[in-house]
Amino acid sequence: MRIHSLLLIALFCKVCYGKGGNIPENTHANLQDSQHNVAEGPETVEESNCKKVDVNAKGPRDCLEAQNSPEATGQESTEVVRPLSPFLYKVDSSLFDAEGNEEDGVSVIKLTAKEGTSAKELKYGGKDIWSATKIVGSPCSSAVLYFDGDIPVLAILKTKNLLGKKGVVYKYHDGKQWKDTNEDDHKNKLTALKNKYKHAKPATLDLSNPDQSNINVEEQTFGEVLLKSYFPKKDHHISSVMEGEVEVWKVDDPNTKCKLVRGYAKEPTKVIYLEVESSGTKSRYFEKLDGAWNELKKDQFYEKAKALIGESGKNASLNISHPSRILCQSFDYTFAGNAIRLIVPSKSVSVTKLMSGTEEVYTLSSEEEFDHARVYLNKDKKPELVLVVTTSSGASKETYFELKGGKWVSCSNHGERMRSLVVTTKWESDFTMDISLANSTDQCTIFQVDLLGVTTKHLYPKAKYTVNKVKSGTNELWTGNVHSSRKGQITLNDYCSYCIIHKHGNMELLEMITVERLSERNRYFEKGADGTWNETDKTVFNDKIKEMRNGTPDPNPQSN
Repeated sequence: MRIHSLLLIALFCKVCYGKGGNIPENTHANLQDSQHNVAEGPETVEESNCKKVDVNAKGPRDCLEAQNSPEATGQESTEVVRPLSPFLYKVDSSLFDAEGNEEDGVSVIKLTAKEGTSAKELKYGGKDIWSATKIVGSPCSSAVLYFDGDIPVLAILKTKNLLGKKGVVYKYHDGKQWKDTNEDDHKNKLTALKNKYKHAKPATLDLSNPDQSNINVEEQTFGEVLLKSYFPKKDHHISSVMEGEVEVWKVDDPNTKCKLVRGYAKEPTKVIYLEVESSGTKSRYFEKLDGAWNELKKDQFYEKAKALIGESGKNASLNISHPSRILCQSFDYTFAGNAIRLIVPSKSVSVTKLMSGTEEVYTLSSEEEFDHARVYLNKDKKPELVLVVTTSSGASKETYFELKGGKWVSCSNHGERMRSLVVTTKWESDFTMDISLANSTDQCTIFQVDLLGVTTKHLYPKAKYTVNKVKSGTNELWTGNVHSSRKGQITLNDYCSYCIIHKHGNMELLEMITVERLSERNRYFEKGADGTWNETDKTVFNDKIKEMRNGTPDPNPQSN
């Protein structure tokens, strides 16, 4: 009878902070590799070399001293001493190469089988993560474990059978045991895990001398006004704001994180606002007066900030990466899997140039007037595509620009670029969209702004949610149907993509986009004198929209 020996590998790890040592940061290349590829080492499928892998119960933040270190052997080291990374691990090098790393703040262990070895089981703390289904099943050639703190919660394993066929296995821990999952669910769980650790490390912002190792600083000038923006780097959040020894603000709850501080200064006036996230995003406002910082109310802040800008709002540059709320309104929403940011200038501001950080996107000609821009963001919320809408002599023009090779250039295939930026999310539930609501809900993003001279109210379902019914108060406007194939094997659900209400004077028009039996359909409504919505046709709708845009100015425009 053939006996298969199983050799136990103990993997130990620690976060070690050497005296005076600094923790090296991950390189971009390392992050890219760890996010998209599982390293494949030399593989064999010799049955006599099958091994069992048991990752020790200690987490990635525990440690044992290296057994072959100079301290252990009493020998003097001839190698250059380097500060230890938080994710270097001791492993039986005859079987596996092990690499510790971080992906967006999440601890990661990568195991790669050496030549002549293969693993039929993978354990952690004596508990099975994975095992081959049969004696001759596909051994594991490499694995990646993702940790929530010191506990592994996600795993990807690569396998290869006797015939050379490769496979990928996805596992997750439900709090009690390891279970199988698929690639899409793994991606969603990994995204949620990374979001948990994003901006996890606290940092103090000193306005007089910001530490740029953990906080990015951007500067713009508008005439005599200096605009400074402070953004914590990916793994940090701002936990307190100081000016030298003077405290301006600090967190009073460990779950509170400041993601942005922006200041406007023109001697002798200096005002700042903070965007603080806790249960939702809130703003705090401060003014420096006679050497002391005092908190302001929202309307007080805007009054002072707009007074500072004054004539400086003429010929302004807008940063589409981090729009200034004094110069413009900006709204983030999701549509068809794309993360989009709508940017509309304030009424007292004339924009002549669009920037993305330090890169120029577009400079308007002397005949053009900037109306608005739609910015398409990647998964890291960075701009990669932008639609710029300008007007000239009463006519509007749309131009697309894309980020290519680090530069912004004209884009001729914007549809393809939009599709490349789509982020898939797991559906959570259906809901009824009520177009009479004024504010956003947990399922729906709602905002109102002037576009091309017409006040428009936008309603978009948030990611994970689908609209199966549209109403206005108690008045039902549309209900989606459920369709099945003749054999009942396929079910199709109608849904509403979005609604936009156009307002001008006493006239209100509703445009509703639905998908019915997999075909997109436009529905149009006009609000009657009695307040009810009545369906109309495309020709009537377009004529009235044109009348709104080309007619007299709206007596009740949306204020900025």
